[in-house]
Amino acid sequence: MTERIRVVHVVESLETGGMERMVSALARSVDRDRFACSVLCLKRTGPVARELVQASIPVHLYTPGPGASRYLAFRGLSSLLRTLNAHVVHTHNSPALFFGTTAAWLARVPGRVHTEHGRVFPDATKYMLAEYVLSRLLFRYVCVSERTRDDVARFERISPRKLEVVPNGVEAPAPVSERVLHALRQSFNIPENTRVVGALGRLVAEKGLDRLLKAWPAVIARCPAARLLIVGDGPLRAQLVEQAQRLDIAETVHFAGVRTDVNALHKLFDIFVMSSISEGLPLALLEAMAAGRPVVATRVGGMPDALEQGKAGVLVAPADPAGLADAII
Repeated sequence: MTERIRVVHVVESLETGGMERMVSALARSVDRDRFACSVLCLKRTGPVARELVQASIPVHLYTPGPGASRYLAFRGLSSLLRTLNAHVVHTHNSPALFFGTTAAWLARVPGRVHTEHGRVFPDATKYMLAEYVLSRLLFRYVCVSERTRDDVARFERISPRKLEVVPNGVEAPAPVSERVLHALRQSFNIPENTRVVGALGRLVAEKGLDRLLKAWPAVIARCPAARLLIVGDGPLRAQLVEQAQRLDIAETVHFAGVRTDVNALHKLFDIFVMSSISEGLPLALLEAMAAGRPVVATRVGGMPDALEQGKAGVLVAPADPAGLADAII
């Protein structure tokens, strides 16, 4: 092609999360002499949208209507894709696949690619059946880890000819000054001689943060000066805060909420913990490794591969608070 290839990434939203940050990195990092990227949100935009707009990457919002009208949204969405004159539609995770791929097929977009960033399998039968059917409209179905590919092949019966593994990657971390780290400690009221254990991700069930909180009393018993810093937000925040209070560890656990200074936070952590019970290949883990942090992670998804089966970090069984505590200690 003599013109630039127009790629439209379709996502549910651009909230602060690993998948969203990966889409941002993809859109910002491609050769702009060859590709023109834009991002289409189906639910809402979010903080990552501002990052893209600042990089001169268009962000569009198309929200399917409620009820039955939601299922007619394919027509309007396909019309928008024709207006954008997309050469490639790249959907990310299931909601975007359901709407984006169907609309791209209706709009006769020549390139249709999907990436599964990781989810809990087996999923509801109706969703797995829908993905199997929609996969027939795709050129490639990309998985971020070997485990995700194996799950997709096993549970959704997607053709091996269409499956491709493209592991996640992260941008090189920028240096962080001691002044910034000191200010961060002060903002969380953490003394200089205190070990900081960090966890970063959405506050949802699959991240296993309730298991991390169950492990924390044993850590404090051995290392009384340690502090746990949980970065992120989500529907389980109130429940996790209440659990910390019930376990009498609230004074040693900090819930930091959503942050934009992830790179500096990784440098603040003495140990990074990923307690997930289900994963693809989380960016937070890769960012911690890029920042040179010691890692404790559960043996799920692509994390064992990233950590070279335990050579580059400590791996524990999922849903094992005692093992998690021993590894952190």
